[in-house]
Order: sequence, then structure tokens, then C-alpha cells
Amino acid sequence: MNTTPQVTPQVTPQDIPWLFERDIFRIVVQTPEAQRIQATDQVTDQVTDQVTDQDINLNLEALKLLNVFTGEHTRAELMTKLSLSHRSTFSNLYMKPLLEQGLVEMTIPDKPNSRNQKYRLTSKGEATRTSLV
Repeated sequence: MNTTPQVTPQVTPQDIPWLFERDIFRIVVQTPEAQRIQATDQVTDQVTDQVTDQDINLNLEALKLLNVFTGEHTRAELMTKLSLSHRSTFSNLYMKPLLEQGLVEMTIPDKPNSRNQKYRLTSKGEATRTSLV
């Protein structure tokens, strides 16, 4: 007598292989990693739509930075939170879009290169971050 339990796999439409017929054929099977990437793309599209609805245009990097603010931070603190080491990449892709759109402000605006410079969210930045959650 066989006591091994029978397992019936759950198959969704995404699990069904695709068949392409041409001179040769190939079968494409979507892996769990590809499904995660697809889900990430969908979330990115949703976030982009929400931000666009507010007349704010941010790249994914700037959105990541927006989400790490918890008060006033130095550039080095923010770069550490995002695991970044290249200062110009941080400035151009992450900080500059937030500053230009008034979502982040400098604590010493008259001295942008001050070693004591810190950054904080504006009320507009706080509202934008809250709407994205």
C-alpha cells in the first residue's frame, strides 16, 4: 500500500509555457524571479502614476531618497542609508530632482557647499511621501 501523499500543483495562467512556431520552436517558461521583476515594474508604474497625478516628476532613485527621510540628514547620512558611495551620482540622480521640485530643502540655503549642510523634507515633500505609502 502506497502511503505517499499526492500533491496537486496549482497552475495559474502565468505558469503555462508559451509556444512560438517559426522555423524552429521555443518554449518560454516564466520563472519566479521574472514574476517578481514584473510585479516590481507594476509597482513602479503605479508609483509613477500617483506622482504624475500631483504634477511631480521624479525618477525611481529620487523616490527611494524621499522615503528615507526621518528628519534632518547630512549628505553622507543619506548616502549611507541608500548604500551609495559616488557623490555625483547621489547629487544628480537622487538629491537634485527633490530640491528642484521643492520636496527637500537645505538647512543652510545660503551656503549649499557648507560642511554643516543638512537636508529635510518640506511640507510638500512630506505630503508627497505620505501619498505614496
